[in-house]
Amino acid sequence: MHPDADVEAVAAYCTAVRQGMSVRARDGASQAELDRTADLATASWDVVTGTG
Repeated sequence: MHPDADVEAVAAYCTAVRQGMSVRARDGASQAELDRTADLATASWDVVTGTG
């Protein structure tokens, strides 16, 4: 993580992704849909943490 990254914002982003995926799973999202969400969150990690 970049030293100037907003750690609280990164934590909020991770929490939002996790909670969103939990709701989607509860509501019947397929494993493929959840995997795609995880892939997108992972792909954006460098931008979110300021290293990309």
